[in-house]
Amino acid sequence: IFAFMIPFVFVLVTGLPFLGDATRADPRELADTFGMSGLIARAIGHADDLSVWSRTWLLVVGAVALLFAARALVRVLRITHGLAWNVEVPKLRRPFGAAALLIGAMAGILGFGVLTQRVQDALGILGVFGALVAGLVVVVIWTAVQYHLPHAGVPWTHLLPGSVLVALGVQALQLVTTYWFTRSIENQSETYGALGAALAILVWAYVVGRIMVTGALLNVA
Repeated sequence: IFAFMIPFVFVLVTGLPFLGDATRADPRELADTFGMSGLIARAIGHADDLSVWSRTWLLVVGAVALLFAARALVRVLRITHGLAWNVEVPKLRRPFGAAALLIGAMAGILGFGVLTQRVQDALGILGVFGALVAGLVVVVIWTAVQYHLPHAGVPWTHLLPGSVLVALGVQALQLVTTYWFTRSIENQSETYGALGAALAILVWAYVVGRIMVTGALLNVA
């Protein structure tokens, strides 16, 4: 997940100027709006001062790296779900197509999360409904992802418990990112430089991985 998130955020920062500009914001505000992606973007640095040619070249290189990282993540997800369901993992016919779908799913979750956060900021306490809708979107997207992973041929409804767990985990991790990872990354960056930030992001990626695997095991149970 760590190997996926770095090129994923790099492509966003390089390809979307408004996100590059957002990296100048306060770390807690970044975490509140973009989650860990915002903090990784801040760690990567600013891309708004790049020339068009440099931005295009970096975007191409980042997109290729992202595609290969996503393919590796798809392979890991297939293996872990196959082990959880105790089924054989067939060879994937179109690994890069699956990688592109995974990238789209992650971008969809991030984009809708940003949108609902804006709604929450605008509506105040009524924005809790936005959080509920965001959680529902995560459930739908992750159910679709799980359906295309090894799952012993069970109906999609049997995959909902794991998707709900992942959605709850994502919402909880958003709060932890805002109030703990933000301070941890800032402190460790000052003390250990980029290595400290990388270690904090690795811990976050480990937690995300455990949530995904636990969701698969919950479906089996």
